[in-house]
Amino acid sequence: MKTNSTLRPPAVVKRYFETSNRRDVAAITECFTRDAAVEDQFGRRDGRAAIQQWIEEITRKYEPTFVPLKPAATEADVAITVSVSGHFPGSPVQLDFHFRLRCRKIAAMTIE
Repeated sequence: MKTNSTLRPPAVVKRYFETSNRRDVAAITECFTRDAAVEDQFGRRDGRAAIQQWIEEITRKYEPTFVPLKPAATEADVAITVSVSGHFPGSPVQLDFHFRLRCRKIAAMTIE
């Protein structure tokens, strides 16, 4: 499948960043499938309950703000470089978010 670097992110990915910037934990969590997985430098979380706990912790601790910069997507995969600022050393930083989509929800997300 070809990657299209000019393609706009799918609605669920756009909604993920919008609700994250509003710090709406319930709405962020709803972006994920029930069996979704999220992985970042601190570990892996499996399932919505674990993801919701992670979102609550990250939001409370760092108060992050996300500015998507460079999206690239196929039908089921999205990669976006994102400027992330908040209450953490080195803020802002650029991180790569990789999304795997299923049924218009996020089935997997990796942050590098």
